[in-house]
Amino acid sequence: MNQLPLRIGLNDPPTFENFFGKERPEGPEILREHARGKRVSPLVYLHGPTGSGKTHLLAACIHEATEFGHRAVGVSLSEPGQAAPELLEGLDESGLVVIDDIDVCMGIPEWEEALFHLYGRVENSATRLVVASRHGPRASRVRLPDLGSRLRGAFSVRLLPLSEPEQREALAARASSRGFAMGEEVLEYLLRRARRDMHTLMGYLDRLDVVSLAEKRRITVPLLREVLHAAVTEEQAP
Repeated sequence: MNQLPLRIGLNDPPTFENFFGKERPEGPEILREHARGKRVSPLVYLHGPTGSGKTHLLAACIHEATEFGHRAVGVSLSEPGQAAPELLEGLDESGLVVIDDIDVCMGIPEWEEALFHLYGRVENSATRLVVASRHGPRASRVRLPDLGSRLRGAFSVRLLPLSEPEQREALAARASSRGFAMGEEVLEYLLRRARRDMHTLMGYLDRLDVVSLAEKRRITVPLLREVLHAAVTEEQAP
């Protein structure tokens, strides 16, 4: 594996300040207060399509809670088969708990039970809980009625995909935070060749920065073309 420049990922951790997204106008600010210790509800339910910024906001919550001296823990359930529901035991001993991808666990009885019991412990403590899903609380595939009612009763924050002008603004701002300018031609090429969700686009931008630094090359369309080709080749590899 090639060594990567140390500054990658160190100067722009996911925070509320560098979040670009569309949602209920008060959504991020309520999440920020929730992370700092002002519990707006035992549970905040964050939902939106892939690439709308859910994982960014969860990471921002952890960052904010830590900055204010609270113990915070984050769990991703994107691959529930790789972990047991017991993973959720004891999480309520933290000040803030964030759980990503809960939708993939819906319909699995043991995971639904574990989430329901975690909610019960959180409800009777000072812990703040934030969960994220691609589906809204009423569209969730949850089978356990008691868990379903708790999800529907949560404070809900809905995220929406960015428009193309907003995507351009977000990408340019991310590049600036990394210390380089992303020319209009490079932006245009990326938006025309890559899948149009922010998770994918930001991933390519980060990878472009890494390669540019490692190879000491300017960020141009030919370099981006190489990065995209390499990424596709890796995805197609067995």
